Amino acid sequence: NTTVWECIAELYDEALNNKTKSRAYYEKAIQCHRKDIASAKNDEERASRWRSLGYLYSYRLKEPKNAALCYRQVVALEPNNADDWEKLGKLCEEAGDYRGAYEAYSRAVKLVPDNWNFIYARDRVGAKLKKG
Repeated sequence: NTTVWECIAELYDEALNNKTKSRAYYEKAIQCHRKDIASAKNDEERASRWRSLGYLYSYRLKEPKNAALCYRQVVALEPNNADDWEKLGKLCEEAGDYRGAYEAYSRAVKLVPDNWNFIYARDRVGAKLKKG
């Protein structure tokens, strides 16, 4: 929906240009994203829109816990995308949810068993879990 994306783009611009009110602009952008998700026609569109909202939480607002919630929606819609599982693992790890990170990285490894980045991330988080 062009009008929703225009709204989101305008709010991002406002947030970038007005640091003192950026949180308020991003909150409005979150509302626009949620409307956009609700209007998605299929799971592929819905997953893409959840990714966009996850990006906002992760990179703009620095809220990995909320971003991880978005990516949980993404992997529920597209469970065979190893890159999304890896992203969920990174977000869970940033949020301090090492069990969630380990599970997400393990799913990525299961989907692409020869990806050393996925294996390293899973094993790194697994070591953190063993340490307690």
